[in-house]
Amino acid sequence: MTCDEARERFEDLLHDRLSPEESQAIHQHLNECPRCPEELERAERIASLIRTRASYHRAPAHLRDTILRELGREAGLMGMLGRALHALWTTPAALCTTTAIVVLAIALPLYHRWITPAPPQAATYVVREVARHHVRLLLNYPPAGTDPTEPAQIQQWFQETLGFTPPIHFWGNQEFKLLRGYPTYIMDRRAACLLFKSKEVISTLYIFPGSDVSIPAQGRRKIDTYAPYLTTTDDHRVLLWKQGELTYLVVSRLTDPELDQLFLRIRRP
Repeated sequence: MTCDEARERFEDLLHDRLSPEESQAIHQHLNECPRCPEELERAERIASLIRTRASYHRAPAHLRDTILRELGREAGLMGMLGRALHALWTTPAALCTTTAIVVLAIALPLYHRWITPAPPQAATYVVREVARHHVRLLLNYPPAGTDPTEPAQIQQWFQETLGFTPPIHFWGNQEFKLLRGYPTYIMDRRAACLLFKSKEVISTLYIFPGSDVSIPAQGRRKIDTYAPYLTTTDDHRVLLWKQGELTYLVVSRLTDPELDQLFLRIRRP
């Protein structure tokens, strides 16, 4: 079960409308996914809030009567409007004009959306999300993943589930041991995730399509001939850089020299 399939059934799960098999499948996915439990908790809070607020407010009798009368009147007006539109649409003399108006009403907003570039995603937003994801991952380690001793199997899994092929050439060594690799979500986009361990520190590498991610010019760290963006959040250091259409992030508690070495092994082809 994918994350999208599970989230579509959250409402049914919260209202006990699922069969035992469907419920078991969703709970199995929740145990394996580091992101969906938070989405389920948010959906549950919203549903609880709606139930609580709805039970406290009742409209007075005179207000309900007024609303019903207005609905009846609007139903009559809507009927008249529907008959008028039907006449416009089916009258040959007005058919072309009516069609042109409808097409323009639909096409102009879409054209505006197509020609208007999407706003850039702020680096701070991306950094906070991967840092939270990294913390949840450590709290629920190990996550669902493939055999860490088989990089080819991890790469094949990425190719089948991500919709893009992350160019990964570093699969760990004696200094940075590869623990696991698995696909996940970052900014509601499919992302590749690799976990490395150096001594007792676990570092996470994230790769996802992020051509719209805006990286600040300030806060760059000079590492050899490169200058990735470096910041600290939730007591974790985060390196952020881009290669082509892909965005890369490393979240870790390594020292600066150790983090530099891990970055160079990942960055250099």
